[in-house]
Amino acid sequence: MNLDFNNAFYYISLIVIGAPVIYFLTKSGFSYREEKKTLLISISLTPILILLLMSAIFGIDETTENIGELFGDFLHFIIYTVIGLFFLGICLVILVFLIADNKKEVVNNIKDRILKIRKGIGRKNK
Repeated sequence: MNLDFNNAFYYISLIVIGAPVIYFLTKSGFSYREEKKTLLISISLTPILILLLMSAIFGIDETTENIGELFGDFLHFIIYTVIGLFFLGICLVILVFLIADNKKEVVNNIKDRILKIRKGIGRKNK
């Protein structure tokens, strides 16, 4: 099998297996705050199940050959998304700063929000 078919199979099976798991968790009264461990296990086991299915169908050699490329593409997607969101945030802050009449108040509001976010990250959940 060629690489494109394996990638397509991986993403289609991720949707076919992952979507019912997420649907079941949301329809069963699942609370994210109460059952984080269940959600983490369910979502982390889905790609493992798909990779086992791929190795059973295509063979171990082709599957292991493509795992690095699949995860590398996913990592690039995450990095580009984070960088894009970062620059979008910078552009929005500049736009708000340019539109605002009272620039000193805008700067103080931004400082307050940054301090609130930093305090929220340092706080432990009880």
